[in-house]
Amino acid sequence: MELNAAISSLPSPRPILKWTGGKQQLLPILLSKTPKKFNRYIKPFLGGGALFFALQPDKSIVSDSNPEIINLYRVVADNIEPLTKQLDSYKTDEKAYYYIRALNFNQLSPTKAAARTLYLNKLCFNGLYLRDTH
Repeated sequence: MELNAAISSLPSPRPILKWTGGKQQLLPILLSKTPKKFNRYIKPFLGGGALFFALQPDKSIVSDSNPEIINLYRVVADNIEPLTKQLDSYKTDEKAYYYIRALNFNQLSPTKAAARTLYLNKLCFNGLYLRDTH
C-alpha cells in the first residue's frame, strides 16, 4: 500500500477535550468558510482544538493561557503510554472523582496532571468542573 493511501485511510484526529466554546458542532460551517489555502494557522486559545484537528495544517502556531491544556497536549505528544496507564488506575466513582479533583495540578508530575485534566474533563458535566480553591 502506498504511504499516501495508508495515511488517508487513517481516521482524522479529533479533540480529546470537550471545552467551553468548542467548535466541534460548528465545523461544517467553519470549514465551508475557511480558505482552501493559507500559509500558517495561528490559534492563540487552542481549547479542545476542533478546528485545528479538522484542518490539520502543515504550519501552525497554537497556544493557550490555560497551563492544564498545554500540559495535556505535551504529555499526549511525548508520553502517551504513562498517561494511559495513569488513567487506567483511576476509578470512576464519586469518592475517586472528588479526590482527583482536589489534587493540586501544580504539585503533580506532568503525566499525573495531564491524567487529572483528562479525567475531570470526561467525567464532569459538559466539560466543566469547579476548581477546588481551598
